[in-house]
This record gives sequence, C-alpha cells and structure tokens, in this order.
Amino acid sequence: MLQRLLTLARIFSLDVVLGACVGNLFMAYYLRVEVPLSHLLALALTVWLIYTADHLADAYQIKHPAHSLRHLYHQHHFRTVGMVFLVVMLIGCAVVFNLSQRVMVWGLLLLGLVGCYFLLIKLIPENNYYYKEFMIAFLYSTGIFLSPLSLYQDAFSGEILFVFGQYTLIALTNLLIFALYEVDLDKKDGHQSFVKLAGQAQTRRLIYACSWLTGLPALAGLVLLPVTQRLFTVQLLFLIMTVTLVIIMLFPAFFQPKERYRIVGDGVFLLPLFVLLS
Repeated sequence: MLQRLLTLARIFSLDVVLGACVGNLFMAYYLRVEVPLSHLLALALTVWLIYTADHLADAYQIKHPAHSLRHLYHQHHFRTVGMVFLVVMLIGCAVVFNLSQRVMVWGLLLLGLVGCYFLLIKLIPENNYYYKEFMIAFLYSTGIFLSPLSLYQDAFSGEILFVFGQYTLIALTNLLIFALYEVDLDKKDGHQSFVKLAGQAQTRRLIYACSWLTGLPALAGLVLLPVTQRLFTVQLLFLIMTVTLVIIMLFPAFFQPKERYRIVGDGVFLLPLFVLLS
C-alpha cells in the first residue's frame, strides 16, 4: 500500500512539489525572511500545474501506449487528470489574487516565462531542441527564489546571485541525469532531450562541468573563505547534494531498478529539511 502511494506521488510530481517548497523555505532561511503560507501554497500549486501540463501534453502527443509509467498513467486517466488540473488552476488563481502586489507581479512575470517555454516547444524544430533541461532548471530555481527575494529588504548582492546560480546548476544536473537514465524511453516515445540530441558522452561531460562549478566553490567557501553561518550551511548542503547526484550517475546498475535514480535524485532537494527542522 505504501509503495503504491509513493509511486502515485512520483507520477503526480508531488515529490517535486515538496522539494520546491522545502527549497523555498531554505532560501527564506538563508535570506532571513519569513515566507507566508499563502506564498508557499501558490508555489506548490504552480509547480504542480506546470509539471502536470507538461505531462498531459506529452501524453496527448504520444500515439501509442507510453513506455514511461508517468506518461502511461496520464494517457489512461487523461480526462480525470485534466479535470483535476482545471480545479487546481482555479484554486491557484484564487490564491494568487490574495498575494501582495509585488509577489503577484513577480509571479506573473515567471508565468510569462513559463508560457514562453511552452511556446518555444511548439516553434523550435525538434532537432534544435537543446534548451529543455536548461529552461526547466532556470524556471524551477526562479520559482523557489521568487517569494523570499520579494520579501528581502536589503540590496541584492553578488552572493545571492551566486547562490541562485549554484541552485540552478544543481537542478540542471538533476534533470540531465534523469535524461541520461531515460534516453531509451525518450527515443521510444519521441521525446527530445539534451542527451538524445548531444549524446551520452557529451551529457556526462556537461554533468561533470555543472558539478565542478557547484561543488568546487562550495568546498572553497567551506574551507578557505570567511562565511556567515547561514552561507556555510547553504554551501555544505549544496556540496552534499552535488556529490549525491554524481554518485547517482556513476552507479546505474544500482539506481536504474525501480527508478531509484528518481527517488534519490528528487530526494536531494529534501535535504534542507534537516536544517529547517533542527
């Protein structure tokens, strides 16, 4: 029973939603601001709507039974999930209109970027479709940072941009590893990804590059540079998250069965809970 519930949670991207909320609270901790429950609810609903819209669109385009469990479920229950999607969208609109004006403006800007992403999917030829994982990583990180930054009273600093860049690289590493594991499924279902177009060797090189760009500065910050307690905590967690993702890539024999790569890969975004609950 528990295994089935966990599988359904992954199918409906609830693990991603939870990870986004934890990341949002962690960035609020780093910036020393308090995120209202309405902001957190708006983020959770928005992330779920974006991921579900993407899954429904993919399920609709696949003309045969999908090879991935996530898309197959959305195919079989397309109308039911679609109705739930509409209800959640209405709830999301009601929540958004109760947010502060500043958060609402930033949120609408983010939704505009998401709309551009879906539009580009339609307009750009598939053989030039390199940007998917990059766009998703950027939009995901932007959504997580949006409400804490809207509440931040001090001037933006290079440090904040640096942390945002690190988080985006971790999200990109996560997505590229998933694409690496699912390249055969993507080929069967006609989905494009960076690994499918650039090749597995090039994707691995990019994953290593992202990991070095995230991990080395984090390690340097921990060992060499004078940092605040909160920045130290952020860098330590980023280092652990990065190392965990690299381990997932290096041991496919263990992580491929039962989609362990997804369980652990999405689980790294829950690691800040240890800080938030301490």
